[in-house]
Amino acid sequence: HIKANTKVAENLYRRATGEGREAVTAAIFWLKTRARWKETTVQEHVGNAGPIMKIHRVIISPPPRDANGNMLGPPAAKGPPLLEHVGT
Repeated sequence: HIKANTKVAENLYRRATGEGREAVTAAIFWLKTRARWKETTVQEHVGNAGPIMKIHRVIISPPPRDANGNMLGPPAAKGPPLLEHVGT
């Protein structure tokens, strides 16, 4: 069986390094089996009402401090408090 496996691997490698549509298929198969290559999947995150449509983002800056490191007040929000993106 070792000789047969070797012959098949050599033939597959030759095809994978060749040209044309057949070479692409052989290269994909070679990478999946020999290089642990995987096709990725796309995951869409959804909520109870379907796809997420709005993203609210608030960036908080640290509170100002005096020379001794004591806080001079509460943290302040930078920029508009809510940045909205609507789309799919």
